Amino acid sequence: MTFTDKIGFSFFRQEPYWLHEDFNGRISCGRNPELWARLVKDLYVESHEDALDHQTLHWTELARTEIDPKTSRVVEASPEYQCSEEVRFEKVWNEP
Repeated sequence: MTFTDKIGFSFFRQEPYWLHEDFNGRISCGRNPELWARLVKDLYVESHEDALDHQTLHWTELARTEIDPKTSRVVEASPEYQCSEEVRFEKVWNEP
């Protein structure tokens, strides 16, 4: 499956346990307590002409905030930034 296929499939998950949001806004995925999701923006997939299994996922991480313990005010902990991940699915999905 391509990134696009996987993302599309994830929106059709009907199991009630699939996504859970905690009080910090973190989203756990499925039944694995170590697997967490986060909201991003500008998510898109770039396909490459060299092979069908070669794609790059691009997204923008949202700015994160936290409470300053000294002032109890919300402050920016990290600014918004762009990310990408290149993958060849044969290497990812066919490994033991």
